[in-house]
Amino acid sequence: MDARRKTGNFFGMFQAFILASMILFIAQPSFATSDVVNKGPGPEKELKGETKAAEDKGEAKEEPKTENDGRYVYNPIGKTDPFESFISKSGKGTGARSLSGGGTELEGAEEIESNKDPETELEKIEISKLILTAVVRGEIKVWAMVTDPTGKGYFLEKGTKIGTNSGFVDEIICEEKKTAFGVETVRKVIIKVPYRDRNRNIVYRSVEMEMPVTTL
Repeated sequence: MDARRKTGNFFGMFQAFILASMILFIAQPSFATSDVVNKGPGPEKELKGETKAAEDKGEAKEEPKTENDGRYVYNPIGKTDPFESFISKSGKGTGARSLSGGGTELEGAEEIESNKDPETELEKIEISKLILTAVVRGEIKVWAMVTDPTGKGYFLEKGTKIGTNSGFVDEIICEEKKTAFGVETVRKVIIKVPYRDRNRNIVYRSVEMEMPVTTL
């Protein structure tokens, strides 16, 4: 009887031990799992931070640069070109035009053809083919320049022979006039060309070349 009780107590203790061991065994993984889950979000946050930093760097690299990077850029619009010559700045003047074409003294007049050989290149060129390009006032006298159809230039002064009909430079004008708009500069050349009227008398026709008027 005592032996059976001892055996029953032994088996009861053994079963209790086994049951307690199983409970501990089952409970241990749950603690471990909880441990891992709690630590998981840490690296994930760090990864997101690194990704955002990388994106910020990428955006910084892609920022557009200003067109001149703060450096001065010359804009020629509305400014005077200091290398532009006086002649080209002033522009070309007019060709020859008659100032006395409507005068009665020239009605029926005939051009006088020179029997002499031309002494200069200017005497081989018709006045109507010349263009006034410059008028310059010196200390003593005024000079002018005309160009032919090829662009070749010729200097003029008072008395210079010009044209194929015995013409000559009568006057070179370079003067300033005050107006309501400012000071105007007038530059022109007046040429005299001889003709014969009905009575075979010599009369002169005035021919004018003029530069564009400038206002200061």
